[in-house]
Amino acid sequence: MPDAVALKTVDFNVFSQFVWGSLNPLSKPDKTFRSSLQLVRFANTHVVCSSQSKEEANKTVNSFDLTSYGYHSTSDYELNYEFSSESNSHSAIIRPLKVYPLREDIQLPIAPDKRTKMYLDFFSDEFERVKIRAVKILASAPSERFIHLYASRNLQIARKLFHDASILLRSLYFDPTKENNSPDFYIIYTLNLFVIRGIVFFSKFFKPYLSDQPASEEKLRSELHNELPTMYKHPWLFDQRPALYQTLNSCLSSSVLNEVIAPYTKNQPQPANTENIVLPDDVQLLQQLKGKFKLNCNTNIFADVFFQMLNEKKENEKPCLDADSTELIKVLTYFFSDKTGQPLSPHTLRSMLKPSNFTKRPFQDDENRIKLK
Repeated sequence: MPDAVALKTVDFNVFSQFVWGSLNPLSKPDKTFRSSLQLVRFANTHVVCSSQSKEEANKTVNSFDLTSYGYHSTSDYELNYEFSSESNSHSAIIRPLKVYPLREDIQLPIAPDKRTKMYLDFFSDEFERVKIRAVKILASAPSERFIHLYASRNLQIARKLFHDASILLRSLYFDPTKENNSPDFYIIYTLNLFVIRGIVFFSKFFKPYLSDQPASEEKLRSELHNELPTMYKHPWLFDQRPALYQTLNSCLSSSVLNEVIAPYTKNQPQPANTENIVLPDDVQLLQQLKGKFKLNCNTNIFADVFFQMLNEKKENEKPCLDADSTELIKVLTYFFSDKTGQPLSPHTLRSMLKPSNFTKRPFQDDENRIKLK
């Protein structure tokens, strides 16, 4: 069985250090790292045990599986014995010898420079170690209750970590010492994506031992993006998005369309020099279609159609429209206008599309309601 003390020491601890501890890039770093392997070794060096003699320490080490610290095989780590004159004891210390590559698609944005790539490799390594430790537990746990407690505990830690990491991400926006293109933003944003995948992995991998339904990565990512200030969404932030969504965001964030994003900024935008700016044909077309589709019915009738497609009308047990509501609202408010010619309000649409706000939509017996058959 994996050593319980070892698992308690390392579960999500590395990711936590980027939010609360010594690895937080917003604080003054205690050490400068030049490679991802240095980062991996610094974060995953652990004292396995301490004894009065080296022989006793070696005997203790041989009593449990050291790969439970997050290793595929014994060849992936080194074990050294160090003597401390202060405590008069010998300590067995384990250190990794390699960086594990990411073995799944998390749809990560491209790292903008070498430093951020180093941290991306480091996060990938740690996520692989999280999965290794989970497999070790599942393979050698003494009881189902032990697995349940392990999975539940880690899910709670990961959810709290996601909450704190998202707050840390937003705090960068209000830090006057940080520029908008700060690599720290990429590092913390990517950390959030790995924490999200950690939550999803644990909820799915240990599903038979948990009472809750598996977490939705799409909803967690949407929650994270909704928390970000509109003007702080870097171009690389949407590299993992589908092409159409990326095009829409390029259009909406264009300097030519400052009037679109001005309401979300604290200061009025500076006049943009639009001379010699050549936009792609598809972006120009999207600009020309802005607000062109005018409604001659009430907005709630229009919104109710999309609500039915998202929640009520189904084909093969799937909703007729499979879309993120936040992205859908952006599309509708950009292309459609109400009866008076004014752009649709995203706040109003958001309220109408909430399942609990049934009073905001037409009632079932409303003769003006469009019923999908």
